[in-house]
Amino acid sequence: MKAHVKSFLVVCCFILVGVFIYQFFSVNSADKNSSSNMQVGKAINNWSQLEVLLKDLKSLEGKAINQDVFKNKLVIVNFWASWCAPCIEEVPSLVSLTRKNDEIVILAISGDSQLDDVYAFLKSFPDFAKPPFVQVWAENKKWLELFSVIKLPESYIFNKQGEMVKRISGTINWNTPDSIEYFRSFK
Repeated sequence: MKAHVKSFLVVCCFILVGVFIYQFFSVNSADKNSSSNMQVGKAINNWSQLEVLLKDLKSLEGKAINQDVFKNKLVIVNFWASWCAPCIEEVPSLVSLTRKNDEIVILAISGDSQLDDVYAFLKSFPDFAKPPFVQVWAENKKWLELFSVIKLPESYIFNKQGEMVKRISGTINWNTPDSIEYFRSFK
């Protein structure tokens, strides 16, 4: 019986040491990320700061993104992925919102690992692939890092003056009376 107690204590010690090491490195990693998040937050507070980066962004067909579609529009930068259940839930309400407000353009950036997954997803939601949606694939994840996306879906709303006015982390129903009125309030 004493051998069992000794073994139990040894296992508990290993677990505690493991938890301590994990916490230590997680906190240090979070500290590093938090300072970079502050820089990123400053970098994305204005659409004009992103226009330079948009030049490097390509459509799913590999063509340059026409930046004119974003001018004088409410822009929602929406990060999504085909494997993300909340993203799948959110897409129909995003489509409905754009049908009720032609002042909205959505830059939809997929975080999928494979381009084939993006195409398969868009076959299920064909309206999500048509204007006013501008679909791109964040192949190298640069855009996800730039915006410090931590979970999907995640959206950033820019007003017509190009100022970021809201960040939404997680799924929402974009087609509620409150959401519709919110977007109509931008003049």
